[in-house]
Amino acid sequence: MSNIQQAIKERILVLDGAMGTMLQRNNFSEEDFRGQRFKDFPHPLKGNNDLLALLFDMDRLWEEYIYRSLANSIPKEFDISPQKPAKFWENRTIRPDIVLHNKQSKQNLIFDTKWKLIKDNKPSDEDLRQMFAYNVYWDAQKSYLVYPASTGSNIFLGKFHKGQINSHGCGLMFLDIFEKDRKRINRNLGNMIHKYLL
Repeated sequence: MSNIQQAIKERILVLDGAMGTMLQRNNFSEEDFRGQRFKDFPHPLKGNNDLLALLFDMDRLWEEYIYRSLANSIPKEFDISPQKPAKFWENRTIRPDIVLHNKQSKQNLIFDTKWKLIKDNKPSDEDLRQMFAYNVYWDAQKSYLVYPASTGSNIFLGKFHKGQINSHGCGLMFLDIFEKDRKRINRNLGNMIHKYLL
């Protein structure tokens, strides 16, 4: 180890991990390399391993990260469901990313994850309409848009003006993905959400 530390002081070192090799073991097809982003690209892409970094759907990874963080930390009186569909119009359904159901109080809490930064803590009208519909369909008094943050976590709740007999609202949750030392991924997001809300 002291040899590596000495080398770091003297020159630039490139550390190469085995992630590419691990990914290649999946034997990706042409369709896998294309994904949605490159589905109409005019040339074959299979074997172009530089594209692998572009193929991960960060929206889906963020959703899965929040879901697993919650699933590992919620009390036993809660059920958690990812992508729980409800009939919406004709054969179409709507599905929030995560539904927490309190088995004792029978209340639902809705989470929809968004891997994006928003300006001035103002979500888009489309996202708010989506949360309004989720509240109505799941009889929820609260729903939360969950965004990544890099400068500390915070949360606040805004109220919808109509739609249910009891008032209902949509909160904005900004969760810091790093621990305080800024060196490690925050593995306690579920506990943090639990502390804020439940």
